[in-house]
Amino acid sequence: MTTLRPRRSTLFFLLAAVAACGAPQPSTDAATDAASEASADAADPLLRSTGDGLPPVRIDTPIEIDPCADASCTGGRDAQIHGVSLFDGRALWIAYSATEGGSASFATYVTRMTLDLRTLIAPTRVSTSAGNSIDPEIARSPNGPVMVAWTTDDGSGGSSNLQINLRTIDPDTGPLGAGDRRLQSQFMGAPVGENHMVNAVVAMGAQGFAVAGVRATPGAMAFQSFAQRVTTIGELMGDALAPQFDATESQGPTVATYTATSALRLAYERGTTQTTIQLAGSDLATPARATDDGAAPTLASDAQRTAVAFTQRNQIVVQDISAPAAPQLLARLGTGGVHHAPRLAMDGRGNVAVVYFKNISGIRNHVWVAKVTAGGATPVTRQLSELPGAPPYQPCITHIAGDIYFVLWSEGAMSPHFRLRGRFIELR
Repeated sequence: MTTLRPRRSTLFFLLAAVAACGAPQPSTDAATDAASEASADAADPLLRSTGDGLPPVRIDTPIEIDPCADASCTGGRDAQIHGVSLFDGRALWIAYSATEGGSASFATYVTRMTLDLRTLIAPTRVSTSAGNSIDPEIARSPNGPVMVAWTTDDGSGGSSNLQINLRTIDPDTGPLGAGDRRLQSQFMGAPVGENHMVNAVVAMGAQGFAVAGVRATPGAMAFQSFAQRVTTIGELMGDALAPQFDATESQGPTVATYTATSALRLAYERGTTQTTIQLAGSDLATPARATDDGAAPTLASDAQRTAVAFTQRNQIVVQDISAPAAPQLLARLGTGGVHHAPRLAMDGRGNVAVVYFKNISGIRNHVWVAKVTAGGATPVTRQLSELPGAPPYQPCITHIAGDIYFVLWSEGAMSPHFRLRGRFIELR
């Protein structure tokens, strides 16, 4: 990973998967952090302490995640898209899709690096199945293993060409096993063989992981939301959690979070001409409704609350859904223009960070971030990108410590020369 010099004007091409990008970390001693930060600031005004014996980070400085091998940027991993990130308390994990060696097919890669940009796991291919492997999601269990899941299109067409594959990764040694593993969600004790697409992976404490997404339904021309519990190596754990289903209308992209009360919570689109945001969960007898008019939900939880964000009438709506039957409005973000594609990160203190797009024109957008505080103060918003902007695919945000976050996107002048970029930012 290398640090780039800031540029006045950059063309951003961002393609990222749908789901929350990071889990909150334990807070550190405030006095120690303040002293460390003051010392760091005296030497470099952009350095910020992350506490707990971790190295400081340099904010507002572009970072190249997977650098080109040479000046012409040929022969290496190209078309780096669909980036997602995770902070495990010591280092950053980044999963993404890319092509390599001139291939037209995408594969899924993972890398791990320290906060001062030392590589721990070099960019490593984790997908082995044939076809295009895209839209990775990533999560880490408390006892160490990391799971990456993605969608593979094997090119065969029909009703089962879209598959979810996954891989467990050891933080010290890298990918485990000889190759990836296909996930078929379970219904009434039997695996569902039809199309599957992944939208989220969440850790469920010591209970393994949950892989959330949508699956085709036998005998119906519609997709159903689901969350399948799996062990740390991907073995199924009973039937998938699946909300009530109407075969006349599809349930859309499905995101998940694991709450402080040990509940697996889902948010998904439902409907055709007008989509609603529905909430389901292991602790809910029937789905609840977050809104009658919304799209592209994203979820996050910490010990203080569970939050959902979605687009609604050109704005970003953020709600507290700790009590799903009575969602509480936290913020409406964006005035004047079209705002969309939100993604959340929580800081462990009930504060919600949001990254989203503001449309410039056509498919071009600016990247914005906002912080919605637990106390209900006016959200702090900030534009990250410059002209000429980014295509309309989600960026990613991950909480590091205190007011420090990591934002990830893909950037490039034209396809296929997209490169992953990251940046530490401070949101007070």
